[in-house]
Amino acid sequence: MIAIVFEFFIWCRILILPNIKAEFEDYISKEINKRITCGWKKYWSLKEIVKSKDLNMHIKRKIFNTCILPCMTYGCESWALTDNQRESPASTQTAMERSMLGTRLSDKIRNSEIRRKTKVADIITRIEHLKWGWTGYMLRCKINKWSKQVPYLTRGYLMVPKRGHQKVAEDRAQWRELEEAFARRHAELRDIL
Repeated sequence: MIAIVFEFFIWCRILILPNIKAEFEDYISKEINKRITCGWKKYWSLKEIVKSKDLNMHIKRKIFNTCILPCMTYGCESWALTDNQRESPASTQTAMERSMLGTRLSDKIRNSEIRRKTKVADIITRIEHLKWGWTGYMLRCKINKWSKQVPYLTRGYLMVPKRGHQKVAEDRAQWRELEEAFARRHAELRDIL
């Protein structure tokens, strides 16, 4: 199955780009916008539940976490998000939470207060969790898959796996840095919530 989308090809969810650096960020932005659109479509298809004044927030939260959030995070394991790209799904989630509570921006209620009331899962945390899960799966995988052969980015440098190349899992210092960055990010999110 080959589909031509704008100026790049998608073949079985493998991205083929002629100019990887220039078009990769554009591709990610388009993918994020597509996921946001799918999330809103799912949200409005469930509007009788999520916007109901009669239902408890616990039920709305379960519907959001099990139906809407997976629509928005589908395929996010391969996203390399910049800070600007992180804002888009997060602001969409906040808009959905405001809609669930029936509040407006003009009410001037802080996002942290809205999150405290809804207690839904944070989309950025979910994306990072799924990404780490996929990374762990690929490292544990014994079969030589295409995703292990694809070049990967480390600290802004393009590194291509080859014979004699040190595996990322053996580089303990790098893993420690990644774990510390991940822990700092989640500590920040815990402080916000």
